[in-house]
Order: sequence, then C-alpha cells, then structure tokens
Amino acid sequence: MDVTGIFGVVFSVGGPVLIVILALLWTHRRSVKRYEIAARAAESGRSMDEVREMLDVLSRQKTTSGKGWLRAGIITIAGGLGVLALALVSSEPDAMGGAAFIILLGIGFLTAWALADRQKIG
Repeated sequence: MDVTGIFGVVFSVGGPVLIVILALLWTHRRSVKRYEIAARAAESGRSMDEVREMLDVLSRQKTTSGKGWLRAGIITIAGGLGVLALALVSSEPDAMGGAAFIILLGIGFLTAWALADRQKIG
C-alpha cells in the first residue's frame, strides 16, 4: 500500500473518531465548569435555590437568529466554488461532482436560513 492510501485510511477513519472524541471532551469540560460554579456558589453561602436558578440561567439556550445558517451557507458555497474552480483548472472532471455536492449543501443551509427567518416573521 502506498503512502497516499495509508493517509487516506488514517484520515477517513481517524477524522470522524477525532471529532467524536473532541465533542465528548468539550461536553465533559462544560459539565465540569458547571459543577465548579455550583460548588463555589454553595461554598460562598448561597442557598440551593439560588444555585439552581444560576445554573438554569447558564443552561438556557440562546435563541438563534438564523444568522449561523446564512453564514454557513455562504461559506459552504464559497468552498464549493473554490473546489469547482480547482476542478476546472486541473481538468479533473471527477472533482466537479464533489463541488456540486458542496454547493448544494450550501444551498441547503441558505434554505434553512430562509425558512427560519420566515417562521420568525410569521
């Protein structure tokens, strides 16, 4: 097996595993921080109701304005256009299918943004 094949296998298997591990570490770190905040608040003499209310405030999700979908759509479409430009310059027709997929994914993000914006208005 050549070096390219080895890198392909390592990154195609190791990449998703690394992403899952990073997500789990991020979630664990966030829960440890919440515990530390609760412990410090309890040590400072706050009542359990105050601690619970403080943790509820911290855990509330921000209301999304939909700008994240718009940003993701624009960036994804730009990436797809970049891949398309590289495919055209290198005369590699196989890369055009990947570029089309990335562009369609970006259009999906823009559609989600438009639908979220309509639901907010209506």
